[in-house]
Amino acid sequence: GLLNVHIDEHVLTSSSTFSYQPDPNILDVFPRKSILSGGIPITVKGNDLNASENPLMTGETTDSKALGVNTTCSVQDGGAVMVCPSMNVSGIIEPGGAQTYIYFMYDGTRWPQTHEYSLAFQYHADPVFLPFSKSIREFDVNQGEMIFPGLNILKADQKDYQVLVGKTVCTVVDIDEFELKCRP
Repeated sequence: GLLNVHIDEHVLTSSSTFSYQPDPNILDVFPRKSILSGGIPITVKGNDLNASENPLMTGETTDSKALGVNTTCSVQDGGAVMVCPSMNVSGIIEPGGAQTYIYFMYDGTRWPQTHEYSLAFQYHADPVFLPFSKSIREFDVNQGEMIFPGLNILKADQKDYQVLVGKTVCTVVDIDEFELKCRP
């Protein structure tokens, strides 16, 4: 219906339609880890996650210091699923990574509303890929797999990597702490 706001003896009427929405109910959040530079899709499952037009994901350190960054979430499936890219906390969190707590902002209201119900979330150092020993690397497509050496590769999940060789997708087939393998 219409929204009337009474301030002293004045009444302001909004021509926009106003309706109350049920509070969001968060049932699960996964994964509960990211790399410092962010961008990893974080999936939230629950009910009424569409209680705001622009829900945000933000967070705080374990000593309740606000991270000072947020990302905009995308609500799907009628409010049953929400996907938020993890925040870039480079320069905020130590390079080795740290545990934080995440929560969501619905029209300026924190959800979950109290710190003790915030969701533990771990940040890890970014993966680093090492340069090849030669400036140009030759590859025989009959070899089957290309191997990219690096560090901290397991800090992101296999599904979070996308490798392009030129404009051709190289499908990631395996990762371990020190190598990423893909098939062109």
